[in-house]
Amino acid sequence: MSPSPDWIQKDLFFSRLEGLLHRRRPRILHRPGWRRAAVLLALWNHGPHLQLLFIRRSHRVRHHKGEISFPGGVWESQDGDLLQTALREAEEEVGILPQEAIPLGRLDDALTLSSHYLVAPFVAALPSTPTFRANREVAELLPLPLHRLLKPDRFEARQEEIDGLLIPVYTYEVEGLRIWGATARILKDLLDRIREDHPTLEALIE
Repeated sequence: MSPSPDWIQKDLFFSRLEGLLHRRRPRILHRPGWRRAAVLLALWNHGPHLQLLFIRRSHRVRHHKGEISFPGGVWESQDGDLLQTALREAEEEVGILPQEAIPLGRLDDALTLSSHYLVAPFVAALPSTPTFRANREVAELLPLPLHRLLKPDRFEARQEEIDGLLIPVYTYEVEGLRIWGATARILKDLLDRIREDHPTLEALIE
């Protein structure tokens, strides 16, 4: 990744989160026959609060119809790497321009058990509140305040054995929305990293 622009270095939250993500190597999963995919966790300052973008997938997509997820999709050969997949899909689905999304780091890979994808999550900062443009794969844009995700209305955690794998299953309920599956596992990874830096990052979010 190229050096971050000055506005990232001057932003206490983004600069500290970038350093935190770079200090720990992400877990990369390998499963024969599973397809690679990537998602973008887009963060930006909106007034006093940081926002994180989710989408509700439309019923025109092949997998995960109507579910809440992050913008993203399947790796294609022209992408080169998975970060480019995340940036390309975010531009196609919600109109985030690749040159405006500043990558801060990569989280652990996540599995989508029903569709057999290995998902690489990338965290990115946006310089300002973006003008979103949803395509036909997106039924609804769902920006949520990061501080509300750290203190959800309800959180559940359990484990299930699926195809011989012991998989953590998380559910977040925030502002009437239910986040679960691979999206919830990716979200928990991000929130856990933030909590590891307690109280500095949490204090910057409040």
